[in-house]
Amino acid sequence: MKKILVIITLLFVGMTTFAQKMNVGFESLPSIAKDFVSINFAESNPVNVLKDTEVFDVEYEVRFDDGLKIEFDKNGEWKEIKNEIDCLTFGFLPKNIGIYLENNHNGFCIKEIKREFKSFKVELTNDIEVVFDKNGNFKRYDD
Repeated sequence: MKKILVIITLLFVGMTTFAQKMNVGFESLPSIAKDFVSINFAESNPVNVLKDTEVFDVEYEVRFDDGLKIEFDKNGEWKEIKNEIDCLTFGFLPKNIGIYLENNHNGFCIKEIKREFKSFKVELTNDIEVVFDKNGNFKRYDD
């Protein structure tokens, strides 16, 4: 039993020491991520790019000079976009999302967008979270 605990502990320690965050340049991002930024956030200047290497995964976090933060997966697909200072644009989302928000939450800005497995979660400046399916159809409000 002690041997099993020692082995599990060593495996856990080995896996956590392998996980690391390191500063990398913007050019180190996958091309899909660089293209996404240049198309949708061309006016924002990246100031810090972190590469988070885990045992079975790699993620990137890009911070910009205007408060924007974007997280990308290892393939360069965006996972989360956040801005605590300014409103987020949403031209890269399905059009239904923009239409719904304009009709039902006009005057409130988007401060965070998360892409999940089959949905988008949009958090507004009034702290309401709206969930849409992958096609941009309204599903529900989240708390």
